[in-house]
Amino acid sequence: METLLSALWWIVTTLWALVWLLIGGWVSAALQIVVLVLAVFAYRYGWREAPYRAWRGARAVARWGWAWLRGAEAMAGEEAHVREVEVVRVVRVKELGDVSLSSLLNVSMLLGLALLAATA
Repeated sequence: METLLSALWWIVTTLWALVWLLIGGWVSAALQIVVLVLAVFAYRYGWREAPYRAWRGARAVARWGWAWLRGAEAMAGEEAHVREVEVVRVVRVKELGDVSLSSLLNVSMLLGLALLAATA
């Protein structure tokens, strides 16, 4: 029984060590990305305004992510003030004598076939 429990304990501790290693790597990578982004914000806006701008950006990304997880439109609440304008295009009917590019290509193909048939 002790051998079975020690083997089980070894498997659990090995799995926990692997999970902790992976989580530690992800956390380290995420912190490196955060530090890099904060450095860019500090360079762009200065060290006094950078934390405020970074916080605003993080909140916007978090709102977008939460809306995406919920399946809602990303900016559904902010587009309420946009007025939709329906555009109506007037299409005039072709009159006798109007020639389109498609018609010209069809006529030129028929003339080419007729010329080919006459020479053969």
